[in-house]
Amino acid sequence: MKRFYAHKGAEAVLSVISVILAVALIVLIRFVFRNRTVILTAGTAIAVMGVLLIFVYFPLYFSSVRYTLTETELLSERGVIIRRKSAIRLSSVQSYTLYIPRRAVLSGLSLVLLNVYGGTLALPFMKKSDIEELILHIEAESG
Repeated sequence: MKRFYAHKGAEAVLSVISVILAVALIVLIRFVFRNRTVILTAGTAIAVMGVLLIFVYFPLYFSSVRYTLTETELLSERGVIIRRKSAIRLSSVQSYTLYIPRRAVLSGLSLVLLNVYGGTLALPFMKKSDIEELILHIEAESG
């Protein structure tokens, strides 16, 4: 049994993107609205949501993401508010699709889609080495 966890680089990348989007929204609100009270209220709300997202939600989410690979199954668990657990038999994997950016070693923004009988299982934020190990195990199981 082997356990895989989310890439910590993905949390950092998403945090930076969240800060950029929050600042852009605050600047946009400043140009759209002229009322100082509306600008301060909306800006404060966006800043608070950004802080909660970065310092509460992202750490909770990324600590909840885990994949367990056994000899015959792959178990996926993730979620903060809604816990999602999925299990698939490795022998039922028909095909897989890999989305790995060039800087996946640093960013961790990768995605593996496993097409199985009855649906698709998405495995986000895996390390590149974990993806390679998972694919080798799937190919060995499927023959």
